[in-house]
Amino acid sequence: MLRNKLGLKDPEKLEEAEFSITATEISALDEDPVPGNFDLEHLQAIHKRLFDQLYDWAGELRTVDLVKDGTQFAHVAHLSRAATDVFAQLRQDKWLKNLDEGAFLDGFTHYYSEVNILHPFREGNGRVQRAFFTLLAKYSGYHVAWDRMNQEDNIQASIAAYRGNEEPLAEILCPLLEWIDKDYFYFKRVDSHRFTTDRTMHNWPK
Repeated sequence: MLRNKLGLKDPEKLEEAEFSITATEISALDEDPVPGNFDLEHLQAIHKRLFDQLYDWAGELRTVDLVKDGTQFAHVAHLSRAATDVFAQLRQDKWLKNLDEGAFLDGFTHYYSEVNILHPFREGNGRVQRAFFTLLAKYSGYHVAWDRMNQEDNIQASIAAYRGNEEPLAEILCPLLEWIDKDYFYFKRVDSHRFTTDRTMHNWPK
């Protein structure tokens, strides 16, 4: 049970409060996005926005190791360095701007996996990750329909990506991506992709 600003000691009530508060904050991001440079500080600022009403440590990196469903997330001792490497590469890739659909999906899948493996916060990683990648996609003219994602499929595909195979994750993310046609104000779904990544996978100290 996480200590929280609301003084809640019932896990179910805390979960309900988390859902309500973060859902409100996430919906507000469309009109009032968290400014940033798509780096670790930006990710932390999003976490603070979503969880500041709940936790004193909102926006701070975790100080403990995390393991979930057999997946060892980035070791806390190497977390900051690993995150710096991931976001430096994203910057080098120009935040996936001006890519064709196949190349965008390739990069989007890769960095979605890498940030998931970082899992930099004690709580709320999934919500913050989706909010971050919503902003990243919008920067390149895409909308992400997260409501169509099957959570169990996402977990299994993320595990496969952690083990070096990003293809299942790309298959899940592809139908969620929609091109925003600014001339006609509608979303055009990305129906297919060519997934040909040759990116270097994470190789962080354990």
